[in-house]
Amino acid sequence: MNAWFTVPLLWLIGSGSAVAVDFSKVEVDLAGENYQLELADSPEKRRQGLMFRRELPVGNGMLFVYDRSGDYRIWMKNTRMPLTVLWLDEQARIQHKALLEPCRADPCPVEAAPRPSRFILELPAGDWDRFSIGQRLPALLELPPRK
Repeated sequence: MNAWFTVPLLWLIGSGSAVAVDFSKVEVDLAGENYQLELADSPEKRRQGLMFRRELPVGNGMLFVYDRSGDYRIWMKNTRMPLTVLWLDEQARIQHKALLEPCRADPCPVEAAPRPSRFILELPAGDWDRFSIGQRLPALLELPPRK
C-alpha cells in the first residue's frame, strides 16, 4: 500500500531563520512492518536530510533516492538522534548498515558503503536488529516515479 502526500518542514538554521523544505511521504512495508518514509529525492532534500530534528518516531524514516548507483556518503552533522542507516543497491538489497551517533564536534566522520548504492535508508536507532546485510526490501523498488 503506497500513499503519497507532502509534508512542509520548517528548519531553524544558524541565525534562526526558517527554511521550508517539502518532503513527499510514502507508506511502505519493510520487513513486515508499515513505515512512513520521507523521500529525499533531490539535491536540496538530500542536503537537508534529518538535520535539526529532535526525534524520529518509531515507524518513520527517510529514504535517500538517487538516479543511479554511486558512492554516496553521509555524516551526522546537526543530526540530534542516533540512527540506523542502511545502504541498498539497485535491487534494494542491503549491502551495508551502520548505527550512527550524532556528531557533537567538527570534523564529523563520514560513513559510506564499500560498494555503490542506489538508496540510503535512515531509520530510528532501535530498528538496528530488524534488518541484515543481504536482506531485500522490494517495496522500495515499487515507489511511484519521481516527478
